[in-house]
Amino acid sequence: MSVISKIGKLADIFASAGFWVASILLLVMEGLFLVEISGRTFFDWSTFIEDEYSAYFLLGLVFMGLAYGFKTEAHIRISIVTSHLSPRNQHLMDLLVSLICIGFFIYFAFFAWDLVAMSYELGERSHSIMRTPVFIPELALFIGCLLVIIQLVKRTIDVTILLGQDRKG
Repeated sequence: MSVISKIGKLADIFASAGFWVASILLLVMEGLFLVEISGRTFFDWSTFIEDEYSAYFLLGLVFMGLAYGFKTEAHIRISIVTSHLSPRNQHLMDLLVSLICIGFFIYFAFFAWDLVAMSYELGERSHSIMRTPVFIPELALFIGCLLVIIQLVKRTIDVTILLGQDRKG
């Protein structure tokens, strides 16, 4: 097994792990909604944490699921331009977009890590009854960005290989 295929397999494993984490967060968030709604409707009590934690879980499921979206090509593509290009130029466009996305997510990951580190160093906590350390949900931003970067690097390698095949063919 070549190094490139090992990198691709590892990227897919990370993306799938992000998918499962996102799925679990969605289920937990829905369970929290159910408990909150049932408690308010039938027992006249509240968890007092539903709004805070559902926001954390939503943040986590979006960022943890992004890489899986890239893996399965589930993100929306505007093909009005690319459909008129040759296969080689489509691959070139895909390569360019992937490189731009890698740059964006590296930039975003840098600032996400800065946010996590600052929240940790300052001991920042939420203002709710739970007093959750803010750096914990903020980690989802950073980890999600890393997963996307890994998946985009895999995509860039795959497209580069396709371009090499286009050249030969």
